Amino acid sequence: MRVVSGSALSVDGSPIANIWISWRSKAMGLLLKNNARSTLSASITAMDTTIRVRVGHGDRFPQPSATGDWFPLTLEDESGNIEILRATARQGDVITVTRGAEGTQARSYVAGNAVELRATAAVFANSSGGGDDEIIAVSISDAQLG
Repeated sequence: MRVVSGSALSVDGSPIANIWISWRSKAMGLLLKNNARSTLSASITAMDTTIRVRVGHGDRFPQPSATGDWFPLTLEDESGNIEILRATARQGDVITVTRGAEGTQARSYVAGNAVELRATAAVFANSSGGGDDEIIAVSISDAQLG
């Protein structure tokens, strides 16, 4: 939740009310962490919904803690095949994912293939706001009427 405050209402430069607005951005479920990268520690099939990164590397990635939290992951093999995943949970080095995100194809990957948190189109679409914020509460105090 974000809170904005100020004396936005004024007459002749003098504030006539203090305004507090609280809102929840729909992008708030998006979690990012700089330079989060690892490799798969075990092979996966196109049907797997959990991946395991190298031992001790799980902490490099965000920790979703609320319903709706997620972060983007990209898998890349030695041939340059790429799949985007949406990670929704992490327990140590095991990450729960939705496969084939953003129009990519779920496929098999082998141990040693790259696992990286990369900026994807969904990251920019979710962080741009786009007027999709939801107002939670508006509070006006110290109002001077008439």
